[in-house]
Amino acid sequence: GSMSRGNRMDRARAEVTAAVWALPDYAKACVLFYDTTVVSPPGFDAFTRLRGASRDDFVAFLAGMRPSGDTSPIGAFRRAFGQGERPDLVYFLSDGEINPEEVDAILALNASGRPAVIHCIALGSDAGKVQLQRVAAVSGGSFTFVPEGPQ
Repeated sequence: GSMSRGNRMDRARAEVTAAVWALPDYAKACVLFYDTTVVSPPGFDAFTRLRGASRDDFVAFLAGMRPSGDTSPIGAFRRAFGQGERPDLVYFLSDGEINPEEVDAILALNASGRPAVIHCIALGSDAGKVQLQRVAAVSGGSFTFVPEGPQ
């Protein structure tokens, strides 16, 4: 629910939309939204090539997303790492504090197979900064803090 503060959700939508449109046609992506549950756009619950009409469908779904719930990313990581394919790269965006036990579980999931590089983004709040920095450092990723403010 904290994503409803300021313009966090609008900024997240804009960044995710730009990232999806920047993907080459051959790339596969799996985009998962989380709070205490995990939601994915219909037809995108696994690694999927996002091109043409599928990008339009994805952007339409994203426009309808509304923030709710608490910050619990473990379900999204379980889904992402539990598929037949493992991600090469993960972008992990959060605006809230993350339970340190969930961070341990995320790192264990990543280490249980071919590890992914996890880039972490704290959006609008540094409440989860320490946890996100740890995930990024252990996985070889980067940490970025994006303060509140205009897009």
